[in-house]
Amino acid sequence: MNATPPGDDEPRLPAAADIEDIDLTVPDFTGADEAAVHRAVRRGVLRAGFAAASWLVLVAVVALIALTVVNNARVKDLAAVGHRAILVAHPEYAFHGMSCCGGLTDMEVTVEGTVRGEVDGSGSVTGTLRKSMTGALDLQLPDAATTPIGRALDRSPAGKAETSAFLDRLPPGVAASAILEFTTPLDRAAFGAFLAANPPETPLSTAFLTAPHSTEPLVTWDGVRDLDGYVTWARGLHGDDDEMLTSLGLPRSAALQALARDPRVHAVVLDRATPAQLRSWLANPTVGSVTLADIGFDADLVLPR
Repeated sequence: MNATPPGDDEPRLPAAADIEDIDLTVPDFTGADEAAVHRAVRRGVLRAGFAAASWLVLVAVVALIALTVVNNARVKDLAAVGHRAILVAHPEYAFHGMSCCGGLTDMEVTVEGTVRGEVDGSGSVTGTLRKSMTGALDLQLPDAATTPIGRALDRSPAGKAETSAFLDRLPPGVAASAILEFTTPLDRAAFGAFLAANPPETPLSTAFLTAPHSTEPLVTWDGVRDLDGYVTWARGLHGDDDEMLTSLGLPRSAALQALARDPRVHAVVLDRATPAQLRSWLANPTVGSVTLADIGFDADLVLPR
């Protein structure tokens, strides 16, 4: 069967004569410019390196800012909680100064003061609380058991008659420090009424908010007329502070806040008093015991003025 010739609209294959006239000459290939290639590679490497370095710098800046924020929070925590916790846990010392400094790793709080209850007043003390980057705490303080208040706390209170008899044997010119423990713990109103009715001739230096002669952790406050200060401090504590508090010998924040709801004074420290003044305290029915802490010669009592 013969093929039908293609129509005018159908595509036609080129004729053999036409194919022979097509120029199929391929231009010569010239090699790439090696210097240009090297320059392009170098530019690409430099751009990639600059971009990577920029990201590293940005990451480093962000990390430094974050570390600074965290470090400032740690310093604030150590100063606000750690410093006051040392005072609350250690009535053996009267701290008057505090300095705080910290780096990007470790930080420390330094407290300075005197040995409480030391009649001659010659004992100065410096304590340091360090906190590492990992949160480990290290408190450096002299042994509290060697201080007058520390020794008094280790002894059981003597009876009033026994203490009075001992005071009778003391020579003139002697002064003593002591822990005055109340028969019944006094709430803020009762303690204020006690001070108003019995204004001390010598200052009372610290208040025990827990029983002084006990195996339980001590909680004290050095402002005997400012128990509201303890309430404010305790209310500002959180569960995150528990590790620091217990490391320093205090109860957990919940127990300290429970005390703050109704603080009661179990005892106070009398820094210096004459035997006659101590006998007067013994005669007070609100005072359950007087535990002597230190005894020394007081030149102010015997030398002419």
